Amino acid sequence: MAPPKAGVKPTTKKALNAKKKVVKGNKLVHKKKIRTSVHFRRPKTLKTPRAPNREDLSR
Repeated sequence: MAPPKAGVKPTTKKALNAKKKVVKGNKLVHKKKIRTSVHFRRPKTLKTPRAPNREDLSR
C-alpha cells in the first residue's frame, strides 16, 4: 500500500488504519482454562438489599 499523502484528512487516515486492521485479521489465541477441582462451585452473584414499596406492611 502506498504511503498516504501529506494533506490527508483525519477521517481518511482513520479509515486506512481500520482497513489495515481488517486485512491483517484477528489472530487471538485463547488459552483453555485448567480446572483445578472436580466439584462445580456456583459463582456468587449480586445480592441487593430489600427495598419494600410500603414500609407499613413489612413489619
